[in-house]
Amino acid sequence: MVRKSIMFLACGLILNTAFATENYHSIGFSNPASTSGTSGTSGFVGPDAGGQISVKDLLSQAQDNTRVILTGHIIKRVSHDTYMFTDGTGEVIVEIDHEDMPAEQITPKTLIKIYGKVDKDYYFPAKIEIDVKVVEIQK
Repeated sequence: MVRKSIMFLACGLILNTAFATENYHSIGFSNPASTSGTSGTSGFVGPDAGGQISVKDLLSQAQDNTRVILTGHIIKRVSHDTYMFTDGTGEVIVEIDHEDMPAEQITPKTLIKIYGKVDKDYYFPAKIEIDVKVVEIQK
């Protein structure tokens, strides 16, 4: 009985992780490889083509509840579960719950990929945060 319970929990964790990383997409508009001047016809070019959105573009284009993927660095802790994130083009506040943080230590030099959802507050002044669901350390 215990063995079945452990197997059931393990399967649930695997499915939960798979579900958490699906349906996230970049709101970028082109694949960086498509702008290199090559005339190849392989691969898809357009939204979700693998090009990641920059923080700069995110801040100017993102709508509330848009799922996004960003790659960059956490540069400082703002509060208990709120951090300042940058990819070199701009900075955005990200909210990462303790249980969503990887077990490995993250420093400002650690390159990470975050999967999250835009939380846009339309009050004056407008504010954008990313509610992070998955954090991956890039090696």
